[in-house]
Amino acid sequence: METVEHIELSSTNFESTRLAPVLGYLAARLSPYDLKLINSLNDHKGTLEVSVNKDELDRAVSFAGEAYKDHLLKVLKEAWEIENEYLVELIAD
Repeated sequence: METVEHIELSSTNFESTRLAPVLGYLAARLSPYDLKLINSLNDHKGTLEVSVNKDELDRAVSFAGEAYKDHLLKVLKEAWEIENEYLVELIAD
């Protein structure tokens, strides 16, 4: 499994430990490159805010097309459903 120590976990309302299963799901489903795009996961009042590296995301989209971003969002939403939550926001920094 790919190491994901660089991804910061934070939460506004709940324990950030509820993000641990989400991160585990992402580590199992995403490629090492995909994981390196993600800077942080924040549980903001039930919305999963995913901060990604803008330059790397743009590079991936230019190579693979908009379908890449759709795929990434799909996997992020699947992961967030583990906690019975459904709102995901992708933030390119």
